[in-house]
Amino acid sequence: MREYITHDLIIGLGNEMPDDNSVNMLVFKTRGTTLVLARGLMDPQKTLAETYTHQLTELRKKVTAFKCTKPAEVRVGVDHTIVAMEVQTEFTQGNALSCQYQLACELPGQPRLLALTYSKGSALTEADFDHWETLKQSLRFA
Repeated sequence: MREYITHDLIIGLGNEMPDDNSVNMLVFKTRGTTLVLARGLMDPQKTLAETYTHQLTELRKKVTAFKCTKPAEVRVGVDHTIVAMEVQTEFTQGNALSCQYQLACELPGQPRLLALTYSKGSALTEADFDHWETLKQSLRFA
């Protein structure tokens, strides 16, 4: 099995510690799907569910024809120990349709959100769902 490590370069930052708001995008050309990993700070006073619900509210303001399943707490990863929030969304941004599976979790020991978005510009299929499930169950923290 091939693995993808998101941090493959070490940069000396001196005494500064900037916020990591990095984004990684993996394109599955034959499937016509993408997997985006995005990171950002969480308010340490808010729960994962509160933070994720707020992000979905902000997304709703930026797109049209927004449809979203109710956020559900799930356990994912190799050992099913990663607690995450998951939804399925569909919306239009500009003239482009976006159908997505989204998963968000808190990085261990730090108030940081890691969001994974599996998306396609057309309706997601059963094969896409199976691929998404495989990806979720393969997760483990570095």
